[in-house]
Amino acid sequence: MKKIDLITFLNYYCGESNPSLCRKKLSHEDIKILFSNIRVCDSYNYDDLARGDVIGVYDNTKRVKYYYNPRKYVENVIDNQKEEDNEKKISLDNINNLSKDELLKLRRKLRLNNQRKESYIINKFIRFIKRQEPHEYREKRKKLLLKESYYD
Repeated sequence: MKKIDLITFLNYYCGESNPSLCRKKLSHEDIKILFSNIRVCDSYNYDDLARGDVIGVYDNTKRVKYYYNPRKYVENVIDNQKEEDNEKKISLDNINNLSKDELLKLRRKLRLNNQRKESYIINKFIRFIKRQEPHEYREKRKKLLLKESYYD
């Protein structure tokens, strides 16, 4: 399998592009210190290399270490987080402090999680806010007109 240098690995797979990174000085030990989120692969097989799960990377001394592909690892983490979010039930604490847009997003999440009772409560609260909007707008407009009259 083809191996790449450390700088190319950081640029293409990790998204780290800094002009101060030098090919002649950067080693695997520096990667442990600077980028602790990059995981080193201890054991691998040819299938992992062929699929792109593991990438061979050489440093300034031409030593080769194998790293897990950060892009594939991030996709797996994101998938796991989505599953955990769907499993969690959403509580309705402090809904008085939320804006209308935040309430709409919350109602959508509740409906997707099949929490119908909570979404109904949020829906009532959204309707109440919608009824209050014209009154608040009129009050703000009156205040603005008063301020403008001071300058006339």
